Amino acid sequence: MPFSPKQISLKKLLPSSAAVLFLAACGTESVTAPPPAPAPLSVQVHTVKLEPIDNIVSLSGRARAYREAEIRPEVSGLIVDRLFEEGQEVSRGTALYKIDDARYSAEVQSAKAALERSKSASQLADETLARFERLASIRAVSQQEYEQALATANQAKADINIQRAAVDRTTIDYEKTVIRAPISGQIGRSSVTTGALVTANQSQSLARILQLDPIYVDMAIPSVRVVDFNRKIKNGEIELDDKDTVEVGIIMEDGQPYDYPGKIAFAEVSVDENAGSVTLRTTVPNPDGTLLPGMYLQAEVPAGRFEAAATVPQEAVTRTARGEVAVFVSNADNIVERKSIQTVGNLGNSWIVTSGLKTGDKIITSNLQGIKEGMAVTPMTTFNSGAQ
Repeated sequence: MPFSPKQISLKKLLPSSAAVLFLAACGTESVTAPPPAPAPLSVQVHTVKLEPIDNIVSLSGRARAYREAEIRPEVSGLIVDRLFEEGQEVSRGTALYKIDDARYSAEVQSAKAALERSKSASQLADETLARFERLASIRAVSQQEYEQALATANQAKADINIQRAAVDRTTIDYEKTVIRAPISGQIGRSSVTTGALVTANQSQSLARILQLDPIYVDMAIPSVRVVDFNRKIKNGEIELDDKDTVEVGIIMEDGQPYDYPGKIAFAEVSVDENAGSVTLRTTVPNPDGTLLPGMYLQAEVPAGRFEAAATVPQEAVTRTARGEVAVFVSNADNIVERKSIQTVGNLGNSWIVTSGLKTGDKIITSNLQGIKEGMAVTPMTTFNSGAQ
């Protein structure tokens, strides 16, 4: 069907109108700007300062009594009295228990009577011998009779010695009915009461006495470290006092230092094959009775000196994928770098570092999970990382 001029004009205009509308729509869109770069992460850092640091080795150990004595009876009988208060200080020789002594007193009297009888018999034998000597000189008796009289006199003297020994033995048993303290110290609880029957050298002790001033602290130390200690002592790296021993600091269970330093008494002469360690014994003054046997303690043993080292907070130390010990540092451009370090021990809550760092290095100690090498950071609070 033929189009009218009006229709043709409208068709020509439609495409042109759409193009105008499309261009107008495009003109109204704004160009989106890229997001701003994130601000560098704020981190705290410690500034390294290399300086001499004492090498203090921390060893764990247990307190042990300086002297210990278990009280056992040496004679049998009934306990008729306990002569001490549990927990009190006793001196050597203090009477602790009394055993019924009636039987032992009678044995002493019997032994003494036997001794007197032996003395009388000996006197009679001596008189008989003297007569036989005179008679033998005039051949009034035979030589055999004289020798018999001589043997009887000598036997009587021997019997005296036997009876004297019996008196001594029974007297000792009688005296042992009073059980006395073999050492000075603090006595613990009694395991028996009045009326208990005890036997000589029984396995169960009646009580225990501990001497606690001074007191021992026994520590286990690797045998390799013992060799190192001996080498450093020989080279003069570890100082000895006027008694050729080493002073040791003691740390209590709550982390507080003990008032009195100890001194190394000796090292065990053999190595524990299972643990590969040696027992190191320290003698520690204990005038106030603060330390008790069985307490867990720490001993700080001087082991020489590092001439150029730094302390690094333990929380700042990480490990690489290869297991190397490392720290993150912020360089002069505040870019994160990782440095491998060598640690040789700890000082409090810090590691002692002897290589891998230099004075002025800024060790990152915070936000370690959110940083990586190459990142920009903003160092914040700065601390000294030298000896503390």
